[in-house]
Amino acid sequence: MLSLSSSSRLSRRPSKTFPQNKSSSVSPKTIVAAVAMSSGQTRERLELKKMFEDAYERCRTAPMEGVAFTVDDFAAAIEQYDFNSEIGTRVKGTVFKTDANGALVDISAKSSAYLSVEHACIHRIKHVVV
Repeated sequence: MLSLSSSSRLSRRPSKTFPQNKSSSVSPKTIVAAVAMSSGQTRERLELKKMFEDAYERCRTAPMEGVAFTVDDFAAAIEQYDFNSEIGTRVKGTVFKTDANGALVDISAKSSAYLSVEHACIHRIKHVVV
């Protein structure tokens, strides 16, 4: 096995064990891979690790710190754009994607609407060019 200290310039990857032929009585071989890293890369990895640990601790202890709005503000904004979604309700929207069977329409709601070809026109549509 490869033993490395934390200040070593080698980074140990997980070892893989491959069994020998089943009829063989020899123990399995262990393959160990090591990658050389410069001291700049090591320092950068340690800085990133520290930054992520600090961010995790801030999220765990003060998750709303630095947020410019409250949960109530967010709920009010969602309610402002809430629509009555009963069948038959007419709404205005903008087509942003089409396919052979219909179109996706942005209706400024929480989700988009799908308008099928059959409902897009009072006349029967035989072919749609996309």
